[in-house]
Amino acid sequence: MTQRQSDEHTFKRFDQELSDLNDVVFRMGGLVEEQIVNAMEALRYEDADAARNVIARDHVVNFLEVQADEQAVNMLALRQPMGRDLRMIMSLGRTVSDLERIGDEAEAIARMTIHMYGESGTTPSHKLLRDTQLAHLTTVHGFRSTFRDWGTEMEAASDRVLEHALAHRPGNETERAYDRSDRLELRRPVMEAWGEFV
Repeated sequence: MTQRQSDEHTFKRFDQELSDLNDVVFRMGGLVEEQIVNAMEALRYEDADAARNVIARDHVVNFLEVQADEQAVNMLALRQPMGRDLRMIMSLGRTVSDLERIGDEAEAIARMTIHMYGESGTTPSHKLLRDTQLAHLTTVHGFRSTFRDWGTEMEAASDRVLEHALAHRPGNETERAYDRSDRLELRRPVMEAWGEFV
């Protein structure tokens, strides 16, 4: 095997490992979103059994966190990525931590539901129920969609920069092959403006 073939093989393996890590993070995100929805519905409908199911499924979120962390550490140790690849792995690691904390909040809502409806029987205030219904409408996808709409309406940046800020890789396969920039310096002011907006 020539050096060029070896390098191509290494790049393909790295791309596959990065794709696998992305898949775990997306699965975790979907599960956490489902956990939040189920916890909110359990609270809204005073369903202690549904709340117990949320608590029972929390171990799956924790398992996915451990799996993603192990994959990220292995990639950092074995592949020693730089630039965009390193930032991508580090961002995914932060995302996993955030998702795990959100999953813990879903479990906390479920425990609160069991405490209120399954054990003590006390009824929560109407304000609490209204607030939880509003929180139920807020999802990861909704937040990302809001960012995209805001960026377009405010003309904060080009469509390509906004897509990169969402960790999307726009364009067809050929365009992506030649477009290796992560547009970090262009994304920074957009993200600062978004932070001030929210």
